[in-house]
Amino acid sequence: MREHPPVRATLLLVVIALLLLISGAAQAQEPARPGEPTTHYYGAAGSRIEVAWKLDRTTVLEDGEILATLVITGATNPPQVIRPPLSQLPEFQDRFVITDGVALAPAADSRTVSFPYRLRPRNRSVDRVPTLEFRFYNAGGPLGSQYPTARARYVPITVTTAPPKLAPPPVPLGEPEHLFRIATGLTLLQRANTGPVRTAWVLLGVIIPLLAVLWYATWRQVYPGAHRLARIRRSRAARRAVDLLNRAPRSPDPPAATTAAVLGYLQARFALQPGIVTPTEVAQALRDLEVQNTVCEAVAEVLQRCDAARFAPSGESMVAPVAAAEALIAQLEDA
Repeated sequence: MREHPPVRATLLLVVIALLLLISGAAQAQEPARPGEPTTHYYGAAGSRIEVAWKLDRTTVLEDGEILATLVITGATNPPQVIRPPLSQLPEFQDRFVITDGVALAPAADSRTVSFPYRLRPRNRSVDRVPTLEFRFYNAGGPLGSQYPTARARYVPITVTTAPPKLAPPPVPLGEPEHLFRIATGLTLLQRANTGPVRTAWVLLGVIIPLLAVLWYATWRQVYPGAHRLARIRRSRAARRAVDLLNRAPRSPDPPAATTAAVLGYLQARFALQPGIVTPTEVAQALRDLEVQNTVCEAVAEVLQRCDAARFAPSGESMVAPVAAAEALIAQLEDA
């Protein structure tokens, strides 16, 4: 019995496809290069690579931030270069609170890669952005020396004390002069006829609390259980912030999630710039928008509590910072 020609062609195509899949899988599993280092190697390749720090400032306030950009030039494979994890390097982690910035994808013909970081000094003793070792692969190097080390040299910085807050100017008294006179004489002992006035005050003292109780009972009946968050839920930004705060204790980094929820709400509510993240910068930006000073100080206090919780010993509760953030959002929505 002869096999139909189309069947043979189909079987041949299946066999060819299987062979191509096996060949592609074998090529994808490229073996590790011999002698590949386990530390300070971030996937860069090239014959001559240079790295350097580029800072937007070298003098920063005690609670301010420095925008530090690591510039890598000479790499032949920019898309494959990995961002160095500064938060895992003790020489950086001991000096700064580190936030990774958004890195732009390099152009197709570019041999330069840039990784921005936001560095907040932990105290005034920090005096430098440390040297970063950067090992790379040089295929043309001599055997055993194919992983030379480039270094981004340290940059000295100065951390200054935040300027003291100026005392508010005295408020002049504009009341009539007779209110400041001290009354003397026998007229002080005379009793005026205050019967009708006293009766009116008694009635007011009874009627006003009664009206308040009736209003509160009606409110609880119409809106059961919503007396605390009713005004917060009017705003989409507030609803999103409250939802993020409810999920913050279950996130991998609860303090950072709480800070992100508060900053996201403030940016949506007051149109703050995305680069304004520190407590001092946020408070000053709100003052520039003519927000009440008490509100600005409350915002700064909540963000500072989140920063303190972020570096507190592990196991400490995040209930207080989350509750403070919810109370702050409720205060802003009520304003």
